[in-house]
Amino acid sequence: MEDVFKMAGAVKEPLYGIVSPLGRATARPIPFAPPLADFKGKTIGFVWTIFTNGDCLADIFADLLQERFAEVRFVKLPSGKSGKWGDYPHLDFPDVVREAGADAVIALVGG
Repeated sequence: MEDVFKMAGAVKEPLYGIVSPLGRATARPIPFAPPLADFKGKTIGFVWTIFTNGDCLADIFADLLQERFAEVRFVKLPSGKSGKWGDYPHLDFPDVVREAGADAVIALVGG
């Protein structure tokens, strides 16, 4: 602390560095997958992670999306192999998605 006061000269207050609230980037961006030509034959999974009304939101989304994309199959996915609909996500959730044959997943949190 003594060095800080010496650096400040005659003023006996510490010097503070300026920091950015944004911080430094530590991760590389992941590129987006190319858009699909259509949704025919695709399966979209819904996972609900126990937040209030996420299950209701899943039903509403599935109904609305089914009206628009009749050729798409919508499925509710458990949050893990040992989990059930609405549990917090488990580490094996990606395996559940692969085994269900889902092409995409929509995570619902409600609120």
